[in-house]
Amino acid sequence: MKSFQSLVHEYMKDHLPGERFGQWFVNVYIKGQWPELFYESSDVLAMGMVQGWLEDHHYIDTLPQKVREL
Repeated sequence: MKSFQSLVHEYMKDHLPGERFGQWFVNVYIKGQWPELFYESSDVLAMGMVQGWLEDHHYIDTLPQKVREL
């Protein structure tokens, strides 16, 4: 999925040291709260949750709009 590949690339270049994938995604792309993802310690599990979210919200080829820049 093109959007997920772009997202992982963006995470690798922009995340803060020690910031987990789910934590970063919630901070940048989610307006409300998603505590299950934010506190997920496994990046692999968090990536699966984000992939599902992207598919559910029809972001197959493009990324959603950022809600905040870090």
